[in-house]
Amino acid sequence: GSGPNSGIWVSGAGVALGDEVEVDGVVVETNTLTQINSENITILTSGNALPNPEVLTTLAAGDEQWEGVLVQVTGEVPLGGGDVGFGEWSVDDASSAILVDDLGIIVTPVDEGITFRVTGPLYFSFGNFKIEPRDAADIERFGCTDITFPNYDALATVDDGSCANVPGCTNPAATNYNPAATADDGSCIVEGCTDATALNYDITATVDNGTCYFTEPLIIINEIHYNPCLDQG
Repeated sequence: GSGPNSGIWVSGAGVALGDEVEVDGVVVETNTLTQINSENITILTSGNALPNPEVLTTLAAGDEQWEGVLVQVTGEVPLGGGDVGFGEWSVDDASSAILVDDLGIIVTPVDEGITFRVTGPLYFSFGNFKIEPRDAADIERFGCTDITFPNYDALATVDDGSCANVPGCTNPAATNYNPAATADDGSCIVEGCTDATALNYDITATVDNGTCYFTEPLIIINEIHYNPCLDQG
């Protein structure tokens, strides 16, 4: 099924992802988590396609109607949310943070400021709703996935369009050369003579530094060694 209250936690064993099951048991509240305690689980079919997750805001996901339901949220790891203890971390889409737990997979610590798309059934324990990713595929990291860009994120699995070059001056001869820049933004400042009529005109100069000259400098020769000895070469 789908929608609110379409899933429930079962305390039992012997099942695999994609199994269609018939469960006989008692519905109980365990630390305010609704679940079925069962020792009688019959597998009807296996390898079934899973239901699509309920796509929710991080605020909406923290509600009892989604307990046991496969949910999906997208949000940024807030400051201090990369490791909140007990293997848990959090994501926030600016509506409210929700915890991500470690019953299925442990990934803490998680980088703060990074956006993640998290999928998993909703759990409740110690007074908090928590999403329980089943495996690594349930945790998708957003970032630049193109290795040719300087902000390439080797851990990212979803390209968020953030790939970008670093603008700046890429001319080593410029006074404001930026060795970290990968895309020239036209800001380079090259000092020199910018007067094309000068003898020392510099075609690459962008800022005149007052060094232009228009006649050859006066040279005074006050000694000529016209017949050096062999020892002097």
